[in-house]
Amino acid sequence: MMAIAVAGCEKDDFGEVVPAGDFLFSQQGVFIINEGNFSHNNGSLSFYSFDSAKVYPHIFLNTNKRPPGDIPNYMALRDTTGLIVINNASRIEFVNSRTFNSRGSLQVGTSPREVLIAGDNKAYVSDLYSDSLAVIDLEGRRVSHKIGLGRTSESMVLAGDKLFAANWSMYAHPGKENNRVMVVDVLTDRVVDSVLVTKEPNSMVAGKNGFVWILSSGGYDNEETPALTKVDPHSRRVVKTFPFAAAQSNPVALSANAAADTLFWLNNGMYAMDISDEKLPEAPAIPQNGHIYYSLAITQQRILLSDAVDYQQRGVIYVYDKQYRLDTTFRAGIIPGFMLPVKP
Repeated sequence: MMAIAVAGCEKDDFGEVVPAGDFLFSQQGVFIINEGNFSHNNGSLSFYSFDSAKVYPHIFLNTNKRPPGDIPNYMALRDTTGLIVINNASRIEFVNSRTFNSRGSLQVGTSPREVLIAGDNKAYVSDLYSDSLAVIDLEGRRVSHKIGLGRTSESMVLAGDKLFAANWSMYAHPGKENNRVMVVDVLTDRVVDSVLVTKEPNSMVAGKNGFVWILSSGGYDNEETPALTKVDPHSRRVVKTFPFAAAQSNPVALSANAAADTLFWLNNGMYAMDISDEKLPEAPAIPQNGHIYYSLAITQQRILLSDAVDYQQRGVIYVYDKQYRLDTTFRAGIIPGFMLPVKP
């Protein structure tokens, strides 16, 4: 149940500015991680309120009097704890999720990518260049230990007591095929299996029926045909592979709705697919229409698409309803990436 109080706001060219203080968790909305440009330290954190239709930029900067760092990439919240992954700075920022006051930072790995909170005192951090997952002690704000994967990691998803970590890049071990999803038992923090999928698995979700869905681009040079893979998390076997029609396509950003019965992804437009469908959709639910769609988020009532525009100026967020009708648009920061919806 998270949102932000707006009393006493004043405007800048982004929209409403929320002064440092106690954020109230009373509105529905979405946090937006604006990555900024590499090495420019101009990334930021924004919040958009569905209730007031206002944009609140620079939340971290306004509260802590410094930018979050180079490059904010991902965010996770649980109760009063917030973690922001700062990729190029190899750092995790801990914040109070009610005030966004800094609780300190932690150097983690080489190129941290995503964070997954998997308990009251445990979080996992994937890494683009390291062959290990870092396990974070949330109370002590320290790396308690690492789990050797033998390959790099990117997207993560939890299915029961198993964590699935996708090997998207080959940086840690050049020449090793990046076509595996590693399976970690979160009770023992040991690798127990791996699943062979199409090259470059970039995003994953857990579906309503218990299956894990994995989206793969097929490789940087289109070495393989991109595919959506359905995996049984108990047997860790591939149930079905859905190949895309064109080897040159680049599907990314697999997401699911709140009911976890519909899948969404970006691939020159946004596509939607019921988990019971036997084939991939042929046409996008939302066409590209000249935009540079960069990220995707789904709420109970809305679909949000971020447009990176030219990767230099502030990006745009397009908000659609469940019938794929455009509802509103608003400006975010430079290169709006990961979006985290929150609701009362």
